[in-house]
Amino acid sequence: MTEEEIRALLAEAQAQILDTVNRTVSGAIARTQNETDKKFAEFMASVPKPSETEPPDAAAESSLELKSLQQKLADLEAARESDLASAQSTQRDNAILSELGSRKLVAPTSLKRLLESQYGNQLEQENGKWFVRDGDQAQPFSAVVDSFLASDDGKIFTPPSSQVVGNGSKAGNVKNQPEQPKDFAALLERSLQNKRG
Repeated sequence: MTEEEIRALLAEAQAQILDTVNRTVSGAIARTQNETDKKFAEFMASVPKPSETEPPDAAAESSLELKSLQQKLADLEAARESDLASAQSTQRDNAILSELGSRKLVAPTSLKRLLESQYGNQLEQENGKWFVRDGDQAQPFSAVVDSFLASDDGKIFTPPSSQVVGNGSKAGNVKNQPEQPKDFAALLERSLQNKRG
C-alpha cells in the first residue's frame, strides 16, 4: 500500500468514527432532554395546588413546602442547562475534529485549540452543517478553516510542500517563505490580539 492509500483509509475510518460519535452525542442530548422533561413534568405534577379555603396555618406550611419545591425546580433546571451546555460543547469539539480530520496538518491538536478559542462561541449547527456566525453574517465552518489555513498564520499548520527547483543541491533554489511565528503561543497571542482589535 502506498502512503496515499493508507492516508485515504485512515481519513475514511476517522470520518466514520466521528460520524458515530456525533450520532451518539446527539442521541445523548435527546435522551438527557427527555429525561429532564419527564422529571420536570413529574415534579410539576407533585406540586400541591393551594386551595383558597385553607386556614392561615396550613397556608404558611404550604408556603414553606412551595419554597422547597421551587428550590428543587431551580436545581433541576440548572442541572438541565449544565447537561445541555456540556452536550453542545462536545458537539462543537466533534465538529472541529471532523473538519480537521479530513486535512493533512502538522499540529492538529494545537490548531483545534486555536480554532476553539477563536470561533468556539460563534459555532452554530443548522441542518447538520456547522457555521461561524459573526453578527448577522454566517460562513460555513469549512470555508473559515480553509481561509485560515491559507493565511500566513495558518500555513504553520500545513505540511511543507516541496518548493525546491532543479536537483535541490543549491541552497539558493528554495523560495522565500513568509515569516512564521516561532511557537504556538505567539500565534495564539497574535490571533487573540487581532480578534480584540
